[in-house]
Amino acid sequence: MSESVAQRLKSLPDEGASRQLRFLFESILADLGVLRTPTVAGVTDISTILTGTFPRSDHGVCVGTSDAAKVKTVLGVIQVLGVPIACASAETAFTATTHDITGGSSNSFILSVAADGTTFTLTMGTEAVGTTPGAVGAVPSNGAALGKVVIYSAAAGFNASTTLLSAADLTVTYTSYSPYDVFPGEDTLTAVSPVALTITA
Repeated sequence: MSESVAQRLKSLPDEGASRQLRFLFESILADLGVLRTPTVAGVTDISTILTGTFPRSDHGVCVGTSDAAKVKTVLGVIQVLGVPIACASAETAFTATTHDITGGSSNSFILSVAADGTTFTLTMGTEAVGTTPGAVGAVPSNGAALGKVVIYSAAAGFNASTTLLSAADLTVTYTSYSPYDVFPGEDTLTAVSPVALTITA
């Protein structure tokens, strides 16, 4: 015999319990929404690890030791389109005239290496008056960016052919990139439901 409508209604939870269940369900849905962003970011990170191009070690970008007009990098490992490649140490020169900077101005240079691990390039950004340069330059296709050099010349100007990076007129900042610049260290989530929710990426 089929169950009567009255029996079905009797078996349902009371109104207070229904409200609690509804609140719990809505809280669970809200938390799932909070989880979506770091989950997508995690999938993106995994894809980058498997197929991306980035430095797999710190290449110690600094002023050249054999020639202070060049930028030095040390031995390391890069990854190009998912393939790990040994990267040689080098001292990379600026390009004459093209990389000159006017006195009282600054510019940035991205130091990258090609997939062969031995061909290094300094790519100039946009010059700007003052100590803060304009937009950074683009990394060459299939090149891994190892770091950035920012140069400010107070008055004399930067002659890419002859000016030493140690010159008194210059303020030079060196930044070495690493995998930590590609992948975020930690994401902290704030739970919507009464239960605390924290996740690290």
